[in-house]
Amino acid sequence: MLRYRPFLLTFFLSVLIVPFFSSLVIAEQNKPEAAQQNKPASTVPQATTPLPASHLVVQTILVEPSPTRATIPFDVTIQFANMGNKPTSPGQQYSLSCKVISGGPNCPLPTGVKTISASVDPNGAMHFAKFAGITGPAGTYELAITFLPVKPGDTPRTSQVTIIPKPDIQKVPLKKDNPLGNRGVGPIF
Repeated sequence: MLRYRPFLLTFFLSVLIVPFFSSLVIAEQNKPEAAQQNKPASTVPQATTPLPASHLVVQTILVEPSPTRATIPFDVTIQFANMGNKPTSPGQQYSLSCKVISGGPNCPLPTGVKTISASVDPNGAMHFAKFAGITGPAGTYELAITFLPVKPGDTPRTSQVTIIPKPDIQKVPLKKDNPLGNRGVGPIF
């Protein structure tokens, strides 16, 4: 049995003791990472999520009456909606521009910088801007709406308005050989 003692001691050390101590060494090497994971969140920079804000959009552009005819007054109504989670600030400005596509020579649609004087509540609340009594020559016009100040990536909301010509009513002369003469239709007895 004494002959096997060095073998047993070597076996005991290599199988039981060395793996135990090597696991302790590995645990000590990983300790700084574990300590770093336990740091308070305030010392590790975190990505911030943006706070909910107001987000005003042009929902619809309505032209009434439709179809629109030359020399007959029509109204343009712009429907704004706040799709954000906070109300808008009063005084939000937007720009209206008009481009003549055909017809013209001038564009009859409203232009210039306009202001929404009241705040618009959040979550889809609406605000309407109505421009009434517009008349103009027959043609096709493009109305563009841009919120101010313009931010990178903003695109204007556009809508085409077509004004059709007024029907041309011509008087048809009556024939001279009309049996009723130029009196028109009278009572039949």
